[in-house]
Amino acid sequence: MDRIALEIAAMIVENLVEYDLGPGPYWEYSEIPGRHLCCGSYDWEDRRPPWIVLTEDTRPTIFNARLSCQKLYAASTKSFATLLGERVFCFTKAGTDDLRAIGNCPRLTPYITTLTIGRTGLRVPAAEDALQSLLSPLDAPDQDRLKKTYKESVNWQITNLPHVQDRLASLFRAFPNLDGIRITSKWRPYPLVPWLSIQDAKMFHRGYCIWKEDDVLDQYHESCGRDTLVYDIQNHRALSSTAITQALVQAKATMTDLRVFDIHPEYLFTQEMVFANLRTLRITVPVYRTIVGRPTPLQPVEMLAKVIVAATSLQDLALNALLDYVHTAPILTALEDRHTLRCIQFTGRFDFEEDELLEFVAHHSQNLRCLIFEGSSLYGSWPAALRTIGHLTKDRLEFFWAFWVKQWDPELDVDRDFTEAQDFELTDDDLAGFSCPCEVSAHPQDRGY
Repeated sequence: MDRIALEIAAMIVENLVEYDLGPGPYWEYSEIPGRHLCCGSYDWEDRRPPWIVLTEDTRPTIFNARLSCQKLYAASTKSFATLLGERVFCFTKAGTDDLRAIGNCPRLTPYITTLTIGRTGLRVPAAEDALQSLLSPLDAPDQDRLKKTYKESVNWQITNLPHVQDRLASLFRAFPNLDGIRITSKWRPYPLVPWLSIQDAKMFHRGYCIWKEDDVLDQYHESCGRDTLVYDIQNHRALSSTAITQALVQAKATMTDLRVFDIHPEYLFTQEMVFANLRTLRITVPVYRTIVGRPTPLQPVEMLAKVIVAATSLQDLALNALLDYVHTAPILTALEDRHTLRCIQFTGRFDFEEDELLEFVAHHSQNLRCLIFEGSSLYGSWPAALRTIGHLTKDRLEFFWAFWVKQWDPELDVDRDFTEAQDFELTDDDLAGFSCPCEVSAHPQDRGY
């Protein structure tokens, strides 16, 4: 192996990087993991991040290759950087120390193009019994030691959060080719990782796996249901999206790829400088929050439209509506001048007027290569709309997917939370206009499930 040219060795290691994608053609457009497509169903509760994830085997495979010989170790720098891009770095002492150590490695920093930042903060004070529950897979001495570590991490957070923007900007500057940021508020399934050292995280993972093998994982997940008493993603103890985007501006980082997996990213929309060079934007859209049984605006969809207008180079847009139905007219209007747009994906409760949707497709028919709807609702007829979309995009669209879609009679004013959508059936003629891979399925309730 040591006789192989370094370039060839690098190609070998790069081929060891595998992404968890569905088995069909063009699944890289939707970035849907294969495990979500089992039995033709989709688990809406198991929300996936808006980015491709690596397979479970990739990490140990790359590590083993790096340890096998000096040539593969030297050739694996780029692949190792890919692994680091998937790791979540929280604004904790452990997270910032690790990120700083990576930034101090000159052989590695040029290959770090993407970072994943966790917004999770430590609750002050944490509920002692909840912390005890999370530590339950460990032996008593380790539990006591990590309780002390948690308290030390809380004190670090209190001291450093007032300076978070400067701290993050300093860390970001260490990576000259950084052009992709992922923001997440998710800390499961390993809820201690945000504040543990690598060694303690490995120990916790081993304890977690033992619980899993002993068939008491449900018991542990029940205890994890109380982890909101230990972590915080909403108040001033959490790392705000504003701080992250302001730090990017301060570090003069040019972002071309921004992914946000967060239930409250509303402040993100105030930093328009971050969006100017974006080619990819994949983000959750929490437009409404229900308070006392009534929908109350949390972040108007018009604010998202402003982001789209600012992103003049946008090519790939994926939006995920987490809560109530979202009317898409402002978004479609904002996209009118985005002639670079190649892929658009709507996931969740997005509403479309049939005429507005068809006008949008017609406007972008020359440049669109991928069009995806998951759980979307149409005021009109999906069969009729599909016939028109197939005709408008023939020989140009590369992938079309409409999964668990619904339709409603535009003449009826109904409460969709308590009224079933209209039944509809598709014929071969409805899809005959598509010259690309095309999959369409109605929501299960529409099929009598």
